[in-house]
Amino acid sequence: SQVVHGQVTRGMELTSLYDDIQRGGSRAETTVISFGESPASAHVASSLGLPTGTPVTESLRIRYADGVPMAVLHNWIPHTIGTLTKDELDAKGLYQILRERGFVPQVGKQRISARKATQAEAKNLDVESGAAVLTMERTAYDSMGRAIEHGEHIYRTDLYSLEFTVVNK
Repeated sequence: SQVVHGQVTRGMELTSLYDDIQRGGSRAETTVISFGESPASAHVASSLGLPTGTPVTESLRIRYADGVPMAVLHNWIPHTIGTLTKDELDAKGLYQILRERGFVPQVGKQRISARKATQAEAKNLDVESGAAVLTMERTAYDSMGRAIEHGEHIYRTDLYSLEFTVVNK
């Protein structure tokens, strides 16, 4: 085991965990668990503005900070982005890849909640089965309003938090 120095705290701006980890001074790493083309489920298709069953690139990854698993990232990318490769996702953050292809995430529709980790999630995150996890579902859009990715992510609550300012209206 390695010790992660402090928690990764993400503000409410549209950033990637890969970039957040590196900005915090840690080494971001990725293990791709699965990768390939799949038909978009009704939920994913609706999120991406596609017909159900449209082929999309689907990936399931574990994100590490200094060798410690922090998150399980499940993403779907429309083929309008072009063909992603497993090697790219092993080496770079998804948003970095999107930016390099000219698809800059500008707006994200996001839902955050909490629940207990499944047995598989707990194993991937190196926590006890049933441990509390933070979940985030996000669809990101480019400056033209096109959906460029949909993600459903699970985060360790001992290593990850969200911070934002609220105002009285």
